Amino acid sequence: MNPRSTYNSLKRKISLVKLTLVILLIQITILLVSNVKIALPKFASDYIIDSIFLDSNITLDYERIKFTARGDIWFNNLKLYLPDLTGIKCRKGKLSLNRSWIFKNQKILIDNFSLEGFSFQSKKFKFHDIEIEKLESCSLKSKDFHFDIKSVFLRNSMRVKGVIAQKVSHKDAFKKIGLSTALKVLDKELGQHLDKLRQFKFENINLKVTNLYSSTFFLKLDTISDEINDNKYTLSSCNADFTFQENPNYFNGFATAECLNYSTVAQSVKSQQVEVNVLSAKKNSSSSKQISIECGNTNLVGKITGLLKPFAINFNFNETQSNLCFISSNTSLESCISYKNVEDNSVINGFAFLNPRYLSLECIKNDIPLKVFSGDSLRLLFRENQSPTDKSYKTLFTLQAKNFSALEVPLGDYSFIGEIKNDLTLKIRKALGTMGRSIVEGNYSQTWNPLAFEFRLTGNCFPPDINNWLGPWWGKLWENFSFPEEIPHGDFIISGIWGGKIGNSKTFGIVEAGTIEYKKFNTISSKIVVKVDENETEIFSNNLSHKEGKLSGKLSFPRKHKGSPVFLSFLLDGQYPLNAAREIFGKDFQDTVKDINASCLLCSASGEIHQPSADSENHNQFSVNLQTIEPIYVKGFKVKDLYGEVRKDGNIIKGNFPKFVIADGTNQLNFEQDSNNIEEIIRLKFSLKDAKQSLLLQDFHRAKDGGFLEFVSEHEKAIPSQNGSNNSDDGIISLSLQAEGPLNNPLQFEGTGILQIKETKIGQISIFGKISEGLKSFKIPMPSDAFVFNELLLPFELNNETINFDSLSLKGPLSKVNAHGNINLSSGTLDLIAKLSPIGNIPLPVIGNIIELTDPFTRLGVIKITGNYINPKWKFLPFQD
Repeated sequence: MNPRSTYNSLKRKISLVKLTLVILLIQITILLVSNVKIALPKFASDYIIDSIFLDSNITLDYERIKFTARGDIWFNNLKLYLPDLTGIKCRKGKLSLNRSWIFKNQKILIDNFSLEGFSFQSKKFKFHDIEIEKLESCSLKSKDFHFDIKSVFLRNSMRVKGVIAQKVSHKDAFKKIGLSTALKVLDKELGQHLDKLRQFKFENINLKVTNLYSSTFFLKLDTISDEINDNKYTLSSCNADFTFQENPNYFNGFATAECLNYSTVAQSVKSQQVEVNVLSAKKNSSSSKQISIECGNTNLVGKITGLLKPFAINFNFNETQSNLCFISSNTSLESCISYKNVEDNSVINGFAFLNPRYLSLECIKNDIPLKVFSGDSLRLLFRENQSPTDKSYKTLFTLQAKNFSALEVPLGDYSFIGEIKNDLTLKIRKALGTMGRSIVEGNYSQTWNPLAFEFRLTGNCFPPDINNWLGPWWGKLWENFSFPEEIPHGDFIISGIWGGKIGNSKTFGIVEAGTIEYKKFNTISSKIVVKVDENETEIFSNNLSHKEGKLSGKLSFPRKHKGSPVFLSFLLDGQYPLNAAREIFGKDFQDTVKDINASCLLCSASGEIHQPSADSENHNQFSVNLQTIEPIYVKGFKVKDLYGEVRKDGNIIKGNFPKFVIADGTNQLNFEQDSNNIEEIIRLKFSLKDAKQSLLLQDFHRAKDGGFLEFVSEHEKAIPSQNGSNNSDDGIISLSLQAEGPLNNPLQFEGTGILQIKETKIGQISIFGKISEGLKSFKIPMPSDAFVFNELLLPFELNNETINFDSLSLKGPLSKVNAHGNINLSSGTLDLIAKLSPIGNIPLPVIGNIIELTDPFTRLGVIKITGNYINPKWKFLPFQD
């Protein structure tokens, strides 16, 4: 025997004798003073820690320790801490020491133990994460370790009972426990999965394991608390029975479960009659394992809903190769597909024949339930690739589908041929398909980590045909389009990651088409580019032809996940057919131009249409520069040679038109419209210079016929010009107006202005009471030419529906009329006081006539005009100096 080994053994036994003597002294003391809290002498506690643990820096804390003469140690609230505050604690416990440990050279210090409220604390674990409610053992002296554990693990109750065979040789030296090492292993092996484990919820999980390395135990799991309610996965209703046939080089395990339920927040999978068989064998230096799973009907509820009929999975693997086989034989799916991997070379062989008519699966996509597959048939064949495009593509596959649909897109026929790489990367090299109104060809690629895909499609493509395959953004892109004639020719690249970050998909495509209709606007020919990235969807074109000319422009839709308040941004330049395309920029623009009748305008526009907001505020913005190509009509008034700008920012719309022509007169207009969610108020400055009266009256009648003006009489007749030529007798009108009022009620405006009219028949105008006719009816002894007027100057104040004036001046060659009063535009009534006075040399009437008209003549000069302006009442007032 090694002398040094003998010396160390003797030294250890002497130390143990010292410890035993200490314990005996403590026991004697306890017998004298029973049930009294004691403080374990420091040298004794240090000695116990040093004898059991490798760590020399453990702090021992406890509330109470009690020793008995039989060698039992009872304690309460025992804590063992390392300097970084990791450690273990036990609420209550009992240790029964092996009293023959020293004298019979036993290697096991403890005979049996019982612990309650035993828990761990480390960098990742808190005491309440893993708490063993009760842990009992017996007969540690024998070769078997009997145990009974009641514990709480991450809000899950766990009960484990059983026996584990002891294989520790009596010749082995008793090994000290490395507490810090144990906790580090706990952190590393279990702590790295802690966040995932927290997401699991267990319901009625029962497991029995027999003959696993001569051990038997029972396990029961149930979640006892949903306080945090963050479970993503639920396992429930599982009763499994594993029996292992032990052999140094062989074991076979078999388990059955009547029901196995796996669920997440979005999906539940409930399988019936699940059988699992595990076989492991070792021969020479190699080992092989086989796992077979047979599953009965599987019900799906959630994002995917329906029934999967029975299937089987076999998995064989060893150090150099593995083979996974999926087998199904039922009315919906006949398949046998084998995936074999040998030294990182993978090959797939087999077939799958799908009959969608007997497959009941629905998928929730974009909040809409859709059939996963429908139609007649789909056939998949896999075989070894004899002529790969790349050596890593070991598998060749073909697909044939007849009258088939995935996710309820229009039924179609498909023919694919492709290759599969060692890492299962999939590339469809050539694909032909007819679907609905589309006839396309292209290719497709798919990787699995991440789930990246890429479509390439070329052909006559009706874009809405694939709405269900892509997100809501794709359908919204085309919902206002229609293709009344031939289907457009498209060339698209669409890529992204299935189930990846929201908004990751990208699209680039070109659509060439003839007639396309967008919000009632028709094109003759167009070339449209579609671009989609993580930020927005763009549709733009530099060559869009219509009946009135050509346009270029862009529509931009921010992606929904960006949470942008903007629904649509637009740019436009070219010949804009307003009447045909007044709806394409949204309701605000449509409302702004609703009173404009124009077949075509030169237009440059940009703006943003916002989403409806909770504050009911209008945040839309746009800027439009306009120029007329041909005459247009605004509220029934014919407008020529117009150019200017309209801007909208939120509730404010501003317009500036420095020049335009109405009734052959030059005009200017500035306005500001304020929509305050109650009514629309407009402030305007308008000037009209030298407009022809006859043409202007035509405009007034046109405006009234169109429902724009309600205060023009049906009996008011226009005086037309002669074939549009300049007529020297045609009246000339000039107007300057500054006013403010509600846009939808012109009779509520307030402001000031000046009206000037020059024409020979101005006295015949009804709105001035037909002064000439009225004066002549009194048979005043003055020449008839004295009642001819050719110029009106009218400064006025507009007060709602009333025009007030105090210095109306009506002039003629021989006389003039000065008047004050008002005109009510709503009722069409007058209230005027007019004074007639001669100017120049008027021939005096004969004496007889003067005598005959003495009384009227004394009142001559002051006239009151009242009543309806079409048929007013005249009355002379007493003459006043």
